Amino acid sequence: MPFDAHAEDTTTDITQTTEETSENIEKNPTLWPVYLGLAVLVTAWVASIVTFGIPGLFIPALMMVPLAILMLIRLAWG
Repeated sequence: MPFDAHAEDTTTDITQTTEETSENIEKNPTLWPVYLGLAVLVTAWVASIVTFGIPGLFIPALMMVPLAILMLIRLAWG
């Protein structure tokens, strides 16, 4: 049946994609500090919510608005 053949091809493609991704991570080991920084930022934000409640949710977001505007300006410049 054609659907069975397609399902087998998809499994092969997923396996190959996983191998390619692991090879890319091994080739570029300098990416882990970015993920670590992102994890620390998210953890700090969750700790703020747990500690202060609703203000801990929206005050950090409001503090990031100027950064977002600066990023948009930088992207517009190219």
